[in-house]
Amino acid sequence: MQRLAHSSSGLRVGIHPRTTAVNLAACAKQQKREEEEEEEEKKKKKKKKKKKKKKKKKKKKKKKRKKKKKKKKRGKQKQKKKKTKKGKEEQKKKNKKNKKNKKKKKKKRKKKKKKKKKKKKKKKKKKKKKKKKKKKKKRKRKKKKKKKKKRKKKKKKKKRKRKKKKKKKKKKGKKKKIKKRKKKKKKRKKKKKTKKKKRKKKKKRRKKKKKKKRKKEKKRAQNNVKKKKKKKKKKKKKKKKKKKKKKKKKKKKKKKKKKEKRSILESDE
Repeated sequence: MQRLAHSSSGLRVGIHPRTTAVNLAACAKQQKREEEEEEEEKKKKKKKKKKKKKKKKKKKKKKKRKKKKKKKKRGKQKQKKKKTKKGKEEQKKKNKKNKKNKKKKKKKRKKKKKKKKKKKKKKKKKKKKKKKKKKKKKRKRKKKKKKKKKRKKKKKKKKRKRKKKKKKKKKKGKKKKIKKRKKKKKKRKKKKKTKKKKRKKKKKRRKKKKKKKRKKEKKRAQNNVKKKKKKKKKKKKKKKKKKKKKKKKKKKKKKKKKKEKRSILESDE
């Protein structure tokens, strides 16, 4: 600021007074911005401190509540034993009474449980008991015996007698074991393919492979063309956006310059 002030006073040589005014205005704006930023930072720090304090208070309150709950759960706090003999004797009497009372309460609870169990059993027995209906005896009637009809006997056919073959007498000697022969399965002989047939099959395979390759190449080419078109569209859109941004920036700069000139002229007047 001091440098700029000196220049405005005319110490520098060869600088137009309008440029010095512009510089002074820019410095003033920058100072305002810095002051505003410092104020915002201070406000943020204050907020953080307040939050921390609130959290600490909440934690303390929670701890106090927990302590109170624990004391309630424990029940009556134990009395401090007195050092005197009378105090000790009184405490012993109280302890004896408490033990007796506890035993009586336990017995009562056990009796109540037993009564409940007995009642439940009785109810179950009642449910099981049901009156049985008496069955009426039915009179049995004698069935009449049916007379069997006599079947006629069929005449038996005379069987043909077959002549028995005479067995040949075996010669005495060493017995030979006869092995059973297994039937072998006949294997089908594969017909040998001629050279001409083999050549034809190879040609067909080659043709199929070539067709597949051509189809794949066509698809790749089509996909590449589509990708290139998409890229071109994206580039055009980006260029348009950039041009628009540049135009907007130029307009803003022109407006700023006009405002600064007006402010300078007004100050000169």
